[in-house]
Amino acid sequence: MKRIIKGLSVLVAFTMLVGLFAGCSINELKLLNALKKTKTINSMNQITTLSLELSSSNLSKAEGKTYIPIINAFNGSGLKITTKMDSNPDKSVIKLQSDVALNAGDINTKFSIWEDYDQTIATKKNKLIMQVPSYLTSSMPIPAMKKYWVLDAQSLMPSTSPSVTISPSPTASASPEPKAINEKLTNLIYELAKKSNIGYDLFEKLPDEGTGDSALEVYKISFDNNKIKDLLKYLGNGYIDNKDVTDLLKDYLISMVETVVPASDVKTVKKQIDDAFLDFQNDHKSFTTSYNKVMTNIKNMNILGSKGMNFTFKVNKDGYVVDTSGVIDLSLNLKQLSDVANGMAAAIPAKGGTVNITLNYSNIISDINQEISIAFPTIIPATSFDVKNLTKITQMIPLKVNRVTNASRIVTGKTEPFAEVTIRNYEDYFELLNVTSPSMPTVVVTAKADGTFKAVFPTALKENSTLYITVENDYTSTYKMVSVLDVKPPKAPVIGVIKSNSTKIYGQSEPWSKVFVKNGSKLIGVTKLFYSYKFTLFVKKQKAGTVLKFIARDENGNYSPWVSKKVIK
Repeated sequence: MKRIIKGLSVLVAFTMLVGLFAGCSINELKLLNALKKTKTINSMNQITTLSLELSSSNLSKAEGKTYIPIINAFNGSGLKITTKMDSNPDKSVIKLQSDVALNAGDINTKFSIWEDYDQTIATKKNKLIMQVPSYLTSSMPIPAMKKYWVLDAQSLMPSTSPSVTISPSPTASASPEPKAINEKLTNLIYELAKKSNIGYDLFEKLPDEGTGDSALEVYKISFDNNKIKDLLKYLGNGYIDNKDVTDLLKDYLISMVETVVPASDVKTVKKQIDDAFLDFQNDHKSFTTSYNKVMTNIKNMNILGSKGMNFTFKVNKDGYVVDTSGVIDLSLNLKQLSDVANGMAAAIPAKGGTVNITLNYSNIISDINQEISIAFPTIIPATSFDVKNLTKITQMIPLKVNRVTNASRIVTGKTEPFAEVTIRNYEDYFELLNVTSPSMPTVVVTAKADGTFKAVFPTALKENSTLYITVENDYTSTYKMVSVLDVKPPKAPVIGVIKSNSTKIYGQSEPWSKVFVKNGSKLIGVTKLFYSYKFTLFVKKQKAGTVLKFIARDENGNYSPWVSKKVIK
C-alpha cells in the first residue's frame, strides 16, 4: 500500500511539474533543462531548510478551541537537512549522509541518516543507518544505548528477482525505484512540458546575479489566487485522458510490485493494478466531472494569502540549479472550506475565522561533482538495532506458565529464548500490601535457548496467592498473572463432645471449608465456614453409642482425612 501511495504521489508531482513548464518559452525550457541536468549530479553538498508560520483571525470560540492550541504549538517550527552525497555516474554506487535538525512543537532534536548503496559488487548492498533521536527512543521499547537503527534493504529484496536494479534519488535518502522508470519519468515530463500549453508564461526571467564563474541566471515563478486555480483546473483536465501519463503510472506501480512483493503474489497484484486502471479508464469522465465541480465551488474562494506562492531558481554557469527558494502563503477561510467539503460553492463574502499558513523553503547545492567526504558510524551490536527485529516488538513468543501449586516451590514455563523472567507476588508489586516486608521474595531467571525456564523459591508458594510474571528481552516485555493452586488437603476437623440429647455439634476446621457428617453411609449434616475456624453442625438427635464420621473440604476441592466421634449420653 505504501508503494501505491508513493506511486500516486509521483503522478501528482509529475502533473504539477509538467503544468509549471506547460508550453515552455525559451526561458522556461532553459530552466527545465537545468532541473533535468541537476538530477545527474554525482556528488554535492546540499542544505535544505523549511520554516512554518501559523496565525489566525476572527476565530469563533469553538474554532479557537480546535485551532489555537495547534497554532501555538507549531508556529515557528523549522526543519534543516544538511546532505552530503557521493555517487558514480549511473547511480549504481551511492554514499549519502543527511544531518537533520527538527524543531516542531515539543520536539527539538537532531539526528543523522546514512546510506551505503552499491549494486556493482557480487553481494549487492543497500544499507540505511539512522541515528535515532532521543525523543523516539524514550517512547519505544528498545534500549536507549541502541542509538543506531540499521535497515539492510537489500536483504529484504525477494531472492527471486536478482535482475532488478535499484536506483535511489541523488538528492534524498533513497527508496527502491528501477532506473528505467526514473528515466522514463524524466523524459516524459520533459516532452509533455514542451507540448503543453496553459495559455500564459508562468516563469519570469530576472536579472542575472554575480559575474564570471559565479554568475547565476535567475528565474522566478509567482502565483496569485486566480493563477493557482487556473493551473489546478488545467492539470486536472489536461492529463486524465493522456495515455502516456496513465501508462507511466501503471509501469511505475508494477515495477514497485516486482521489487517488493513476493514472487508468488506478483501475478495477482499486477492483475489488481491492471483492473484498477481499466476501471479508471472506464470511469474517468465521472472523475473529471467531480473534479470540475470542486473547481467551480472554489471559484470565489481565496486560497493564497498576501504573499501568494512564488519560487526563485538560480542556475550556475554549468547549467545546474544551485539555489532554490520560495514561499507558500495559504489563507484558509474555515467556513468556505466547510462549504466546499460539503459539496457546496464557497460562500461570498467569506465569513468566519481564517487560518494562515506560511511555509518558507530554501535549497542550496554546492561542491557539485567534487570530492565529498562521508564518515559512516561504527556499527556494533551493543549500540545498534536491526530494523528487521521490529517484528519482535509485536510478535514476542506467548508466555506459557505450567500449573503452579502450593505443594511446590518451583515455577516452570516457556517464553522467548534467553529472555529475562521475573516472578513476584502480585500484591507486593502493586503496593497493595506492605512492600517493605514482601510476602514472598522476587526470583529472576533467564530462559534457556529453547525458551524454557525454571524458577525455584526458598519455600513453598502460598495457596491462592497470585504471581505476577514478567518477561523482557532487548526489545519488549510481556506479563501474565498466575494463581497458586491449593492442592494440600485441609487437616481433619476437630469435633467437640456429642451428646445424645443435643441437635448441635461444635468443632473447628479450616476457614472457608465445608464440614460434612455421616451416620454410616447417610449424610446427616453439612455446614460452611467463613472467616472463623469454629463451626456448628445442626443434626437430629443421635442415639448414644452411635459413631459419626466427619470430613472437611476446602474451597479448592481438597478433602481432609475422615475423623470419627462417638455419641455419649
